[in-house]
Formats: sequence, C-alpha cells, structure tokens
Amino acid sequence: MAEEDRMKKIVSMPQQEYEELLANLIVKYYRPGFDEIQFNLRDKNRLSLMRFIVMLNAKFKATGRVVPLLKIAAQTADIQGGFVLADGTNTIDCTLATLLQNDESLLPV
Repeated sequence: MAEEDRMKKIVSMPQQEYEELLANLIVKYYRPGFDEIQFNLRDKNRLSLMRFIVMLNAKFKATGRVVPLLKIAAQTADIQGGFVLADGTNTIDCTLATLLQNDESLLPV
C-alpha cells in the first residue's frame, strides 16, 4: 500500500484505535527529558485527554518503566498525524510521515 494511502487510513482510524496507536508510539519512542508532546490541531482537539493519559500511564507501567510527567504542548505542530516529543531545545520526530518513510512495519494497516 502506498505511503499516502496508509497515512490516510491511519488518520481516519476510529478515535480509540488512533489514541491506542499514539500511546504505543509514545511509549516506544519516549526518552527521558522529552516530556512535552506536540500534536497537530486536529489530534489535539480529538484526543479524549483523561482516557489518553490513563492509557499512556498504564502502558508505561506495563513495560516496567517509570511513568514520566508528560505534558501536552500548548502549541500545535504542522504535521498530518503522529506527534513530536520535545525537551525545550531538541525534538524527536514521531510524525506519521517520518515513521512511514523510515520503517513501514512500525505502523499497522
């Protein structure tokens, strides 16, 4: 399936499935200090924040890792989907475009 088609399919997933995907990716790519998560405007408005945080905390606990004090950035990122982790100076690009381009096995569909 072409990268663009996979992108469309992922961003149009049912909300709970998409939140689950984002939470799994955050747990996978989180590095200590990168405690700010930047979403695009659509995803930021779409997330059920309390459910998402509870899910994220449970996923970190299930891996045996310390649950970080993550925060959702006030500003939004100009991306199609996924997120950017930031530490104030540096970022980790976990946008769907980058993940699909670098390793298509990382994402379902």
